[in-house]
Amino acid sequence: MKDHATKTAFIELRAEGLSFAAIAERLHISKSTCSAWEKELTAEISSRRGEREEELYSLYGMSREARVRRLGDTLTRINSALAEKDLAELGADKLLALKLQYEKAMREEYRDPAPAVACTEESLTDAMLQLLAAQQNGTISARDAGQQLEIIKALLRRVPSDPFDFMHIA
Repeated sequence: MKDHATKTAFIELRAEGLSFAAIAERLHISKSTCSAWEKELTAEISSRRGEREEELYSLYGMSREARVRRLGDTLTRINSALAEKDLAELGADKLLALKLQYEKAMREEYRDPAPAVACTEESLTDAMLQLLAAQQNGTISARDAGQQLEIIKALLRRVPSDPFDFMHIA
């Protein structure tokens, strides 16, 4: 049985995207061990991969918020330039194409801040489990997951203990 440090190194190397062959050579383990650990440690690898992406996004200022802000700033400048242009001039077609590209990029960045769920204790618990799974498999960042969790927790506090409490007007 390999030690904990070797497994931790495997998780890190897999999160970096190294192949089984490269990892096996570096850690002095077999490719079959890599395959078995991949199955066993999928959640940890996905989580570490997500953490690495967050670190890179932070390092290079590429958080979703920063990307949206940059896209918005550029789109504002393009709109200003288009407003000054006579659309009959040569070059306006290029500005219009840029405007459409940036609008498309902005739409792709849009994401609802919280999942739409019915406000029952069971549905909110399910939403928290789905959020945890999404964060563990790397489809949502830890920061975004934390924000959505706060919204779900706030909704959970508002769920009446008696399902008919909402009918009583205070």
